[in-house]
Amino acid sequence: MFHIVNPNEIVQGDNQAAAIREINAQKNIIESRLTAIVEIVEAEKIKSAYDYSMGNIRRELQEYIQVNSSEIIIIGNDTSRKLGETAQYLVNHYDGALFLISNEAEFTSSSKISVACNLKTFTKSNLTVAFDLAKVSKSPITMFNNGASAEPYREIENPTVWKSYYEPNRKVNFTYCKSDNTAESIIEHIIQEKPDVVCIGRGKKNNTLTNWFFPTTSIALKVAGTTTTPILLLPNSKN
Repeated sequence: MFHIVNPNEIVQGDNQAAAIREINAQKNIIESRLTAIVEIVEAEKIKSAYDYSMGNIRRELQEYIQVNSSEIIIIGNDTSRKLGETAQYLVNHYDGALFLISNEAEFTSSSKISVACNLKTFTKSNLTVAFDLAKVSKSPITMFNNGASAEPYREIENPTVWKSYYEPNRKVNFTYCKSDNTAESIIEHIIQEKPDVVCIGRGKKNNTLTNWFFPTTSIALKVAGTTTTPILLLPNSKN
């Protein structure tokens, strides 16, 4: 559990002594709340710990990620279907696995998991975390091709490469949907199939200069901004 506090939201005046008292009081509140959360988590027999810092949220988060080699970061997705600034920053700058969830989300042994993919997903993304998550569920995993219509039909027709990434004794559902817009095809899948979790790759990133003149919204941000369904952004492949 990691919590970041903006000190500007705590300190109300210019008096240094009063500012120190306010910060120390806030630290006590933060530690008390985080301790309570950790106790709840550990009651489920899951080892847990907490940490927190004060300062610029993006800078503190960046430093924390660099020091701690987390395999996955879990962050809330507002029920208003709008990602907060911190979540948007992680989507754009963090290359590891990122789990975006809302307070409506509930993962159980019967949860349905969908993985949006085409052949490029297997070369650019690491699907291990998606399949490990699927092993916890008894429901079949659904893998749907979200390739554009310009892709060769053979890539959409042949799911052999998909099967090689998953346990042969587990049932896998395959769905094909041809669309010129990847984000729209994923959103349409969510609406029709109502999965409990959707795993997607990060897609192609524009270089800084191109994005400066022709700013675009990533597929992840488009999908996350349209649904409250939990989204697992797959980490980039290390190959």
